[in-house]
Amino acid sequence: MAVMAIRIFAASYLATPVRTGRESILTANTEAETEIRNAEAVFVSLGKEFGSRAQAAVRFALSNETVSTAIVGLSESAHLDEAASAAEMGPLSKDAVEKLDRLYETGFK
Repeated sequence: MAVMAIRIFAASYLATPVRTGRESILTANTEAETEIRNAEAVFVSLGKEFGSRAQAAVRFALSNETVSTAIVGLSESAHLDEAASAAEMGPLSKDAVEKLDRLYETGFK
């Protein structure tokens, strides 16, 4: 069975802290402020050890062995270069994924 991960950058909330006004949320029961707060919690937790925000997002998708295709979705052309370099960096470490799992389980708190 193939698994496709879509919107790896989550309407750019994960790729950059800069808002363009073009972001669109497709997830039910959330708002822009929640997405911003959750993304900030992720990158405070991870720090800069795993590359840029965009690179860390791609590397997270690569960390899931069941994902066979990852659709990034770019809001700016620089994200294409970051996605390619993230692929070269490889998946996040097991420790980083476990840290993100704990963050998710606590509601990003």
